[in-house]
Amino acid sequence: MKYMLLIYSDEAAWKNQEREDCCAESTQLIHQLQVEGRDLHSSPLHSVVTATSVRVRDGKRLLTDGPFAETYEQLGGYFLVNAKELDEAIAISERIPSDRKGTVEIRPVMNYRDCLQIQRRNTMPNIQLVTPCLWFDEQAEAATRFYTAVFSNSRIINITRYGEAGQEIHGKPAEAVMTVAFELYGQPFTALNGGSMFKFNEAISFQVICQAQEEVDDYWKKPSTGGDETGPAVRLAQGSIRRFLANYPQNSAGDAQ
Repeated sequence: MKYMLLIYSDEAAWKNQEREDCCAESTQLIHQLQVEGRDLHSSPLHSVVTATSVRVRDGKRLLTDGPFAETYEQLGGYFLVNAKELDEAIAISERIPSDRKGTVEIRPVMNYRDCLQIQRRNTMPNIQLVTPCLWFDEQAEAATRFYTAVFSNSRIINITRYGEAGQEIHGKPAEAVMTVAFELYGQPFTALNGGSMFKFNEAISFQVICQAQEEVDDYWKKPSTGGDETGPAVRLAQGSIRRFLANYPQNSAGDAQ
């Protein structure tokens, strides 16, 4: 997941030598993060005295010299990093030398697809007439937790369990997981532990629309990590559909089931 680490400090609190030492340490940190595969982009900013603030009101542009607001600490730079979770982003921020005199604000980066999904969920009634159902033997909960870990803006909604009634038909022990209701990017799914009589195959697939080749590669790597591409939880399409050069707005898709 991408996190933006925004560096704030009081510009007047830095002596020239301290500022030079901080820049040198920050440069070393950037190189270390690049080696670790975590640095996506990092840069310091010029002083707030060079800032220009732009506002548009009633179609008219308003320019103001200086920062948007007078604050005790000013934005002095940023790190855009790739981290698995917030704790990892916090650990990276602790290595930023500016922490000694200022503050690092950590914010997860939202892509436009997440933004549109959240906006749609907040402004439109969520009426879904068709919900895909995925049939498993007994891996529904494990597969669902895997899916929701791979795709951001996803969640498990509800888990139902088998009771003692009907065991002569379904053959499942009481309290075993029966269904898992979950969402991927707002699309509802149901995972069902129905038994071993049906298997996954390529008769149906679900397209994942990506905005960049990096996203395609990321989704391709995650489902196949720790297993093969024909495992019970995920089956990835073979051949030419495997990867596209994704240039937005010409979207790319990798089929996954």
